[in-house]
Amino acid sequence: MGESPRTKSADTTTKNGTVHAVLILGLTGLDATWRTILPGVAGTVLGLMADHALHTIPLLTIIGLVLGIALSVLLIYQLLKGVQK
Repeated sequence: MGESPRTKSADTTTKNGTVHAVLILGLTGLDATWRTILPGVAGTVLGLMADHALHTIPLLTIIGLVLGIALSVLLIYQLLKGVQK
């Protein structure tokens, strides 16, 4: 009977707010991770496959990598633009 119901409510709100913030931060980090890694890897792999098929090594691999990096930059820009809102 010594504790106020307000104290318990405030503790729960703080814990829930902290958990919510950590969850959002974690999911944003995962979102940024795939946006950073996947396009570069996919562009490189597709470029390698095309190079082997067309015997143009390393031209299409480099083009795929550059396009993948450009796509990564665009995706991260969109993510940051959305986070700022």
